[in-house]
Amino acid sequence: MAKVKAKIKEYKELSLKSLSFSTGQTRTHDTGIGIEELALNIKTHGQIHPILVAPSAESKSKYEVIVGQRRVLAHQFPSFDKKTIMAGIYNRPLSEEEGKKISISENLSRINPHSIDTKTTFQYFFDIYQNLKDVAKITGFPEAVVSQWSKRESLPKKLLALVDKKECSLQDAIDADTSVWGGDEKIEEKVELAKSFKKMNPQTKKTVKKVVKENPGITTHDAKKVAKKRTTYALNLNLLEGFNKALVEYASGQEMDRIEAAEEILEEGLRSAGFGIEDE
Repeated sequence: MAKVKAKIKEYKELSLKSLSFSTGQTRTHDTGIGIEELALNIKTHGQIHPILVAPSAESKSKYEVIVGQRRVLAHQFPSFDKKTIMAGIYNRPLSEEEGKKISISENLSRINPHSIDTKTTFQYFFDIYQNLKDVAKITGFPEAVVSQWSKRESLPKKLLALVDKKECSLQDAIDADTSVWGGDEKIEEKVELAKSFKKMNPQTKKTVKKVVKENPGITTHDAKKVAKKRTTYALNLNLLEGFNKALVEYASGQEMDRIEAAEEILEEGLRSAGFGIEDE
């Protein structure tokens, strides 16, 4: 890969309104996943790494984000009261090809810590602070994320092995363990489900989890067939700050993300009012 010859000329705070995402971005799918958690982490520890931008070829007052798309989205998160972000600025506009070279290099060069190392670090804080709420506050991660790692030790050994070998994520292993009814006698079904989760997009995974919980004994294969027949619809909600905080608190208590919590509350509310409609 030929080296991009543009140079970073300066670092400074830029208005979020002056930024747009370049066509050179590598990340185009599922860019919003985990943004709430990232916003909380940056709010706790500050912005550790600046984003990288290039001057827009169309406007002298605008910049295109080359590296740090998720950090920008986190700064734009409703509960994160920030209007600027620290950025390194290239000395000239970049072409789409140049942007993609830098973006894919930055994304693929990252190596996440081994799951055992992450668990050991969280355990270090648990030993000091003794409770989930304080560990979440100190580390800057949501309680639901910290809770994942506290649950790691209770997972069956075969699921733990999948996580350690990176054949599935810790959350996928927990979801498989809690979705399939039964203990050790159901371990092979749990392993199969955890492996399957890794290949699913977030919405399909949510639907399959729901199908498995609703139908004890159903195989992963049949659960995926049932899930495919269920039609889901996207819904955008605008919440007042107080309701959003309440939703975040509820989601944390239920150990789910904010979207899942909103879906659950809406579905239960409709059923309670007599409007529940079962999938065909």
